[in-house]
Amino acid sequence: MVGTQQLFSNFPRAGESSPFAESQRRLVRETVSESESIGQYLRSLREQKKLSLEEAEEATKIRVQNIRAIESDEITKRVPFPYAMGFIRTYAAFLGADGTEVARRSKELHANHSSEMPIPALSALVRSGSVRLGMGWLRPMLIGAGVVLAAVAFYCLRSATSYQHRVTVRAVGRVPVKVYRDGRFVWGSTIEPDMERSWRAKRSIELKITRPENAVVSYKGRKVALPQGGTVSVVFDRRGVRSQTISGASQPARTGR
Repeated sequence: MVGTQQLFSNFPRAGESSPFAESQRRLVRETVSESESIGQYLRSLREQKKLSLEEAEEATKIRVQNIRAIESDEITKRVPFPYAMGFIRTYAAFLGADGTEVARRSKELHANHSSEMPIPALSALVRSGSVRLGMGWLRPMLIGAGVVLAAVAFYCLRSATSYQHRVTVRAVGRVPVKVYRDGRFVWGSTIEPDMERSWRAKRSIELKITRPENAVVSYKGRKVALPQGGTVSVVFDRRGVRSQTISGASQPARTGR
């Protein structure tokens, strides 16, 4: 098998203008214009050197399938035109011909060829199936992201507006409390000193507080003044403190256990 260095020994050097190079240019022009095509010409050069397609592939790094396409003048059907010209230039130079001249002649012959594979332009990519596939995946992703964001925003808005009534009771002494949220009983116990409890409701909160003098009540962050003694019933709704009623006898305030 011929070595790689020996195979490349016939490459013309860059910028070289020798009688051999000039003769190669004339040979290319005469051969291609008279009888052979570019592919036939390059194939004849390879066969004259008794090189196999595999040896040519190893030396040029051009795949065997593409070398066959070059030699059958179908390379522009396999790869975009600029790449095809690069393959032809490299392959011709490897075989000892003037790669630039061979590529130029090939370009002239394919100037009006309609079966070439061009490099896709942006407009072609937009119309191509791969880009439509990408947009097809992108559209559901954007819709899904929009749905998630809308759901989060709706949840936050609902949380902020649905449970709009917030009442806090902080005990400075033992305070028995009953809580009615939106008209239903939800909690009843004694809050121990220095402890605090809070409740939220959509429509209203009613507190029944025994010994209100031991409780500090806040509604939406503001302190609410309560009558002292007995049991106080207070209803909080969208209008604030809707009503206050006092039941039972007045008792002195107790601040301890």
